[in-house]
Amino acid sequence: EAERGSLIAAIVEEIMKMYALWKKDKKAYLNEYREGCISTGKYVQIKTASGVQDAFAKEISEDFGLTVNISGGTVTLHSGEVSIINE
Repeated sequence: EAERGSLIAAIVEEIMKMYALWKKDKKAYLNEYREGCISTGKYVQIKTASGVQDAFAKEISEDFGLTVNISGGTVTLHSGEVSIINE
């Protein structure tokens, strides 16, 4: 139980650091988030409440959404599950 508590405390600490950076300089945080994103520029599978579709992950939007090319159009997603399709 103590190990679990330590893990939870470490996760909360990291989230607080992320929040502090975001609050201090949202643009810098967005740039860092974009640089760390492993799905952009790749084909992905999107799972949402409306179903499963393949798409191409274009970029991270200004409001931290994932912009994808899907079904002949471009949409920005803010929820769902994204998996990279084997290259």
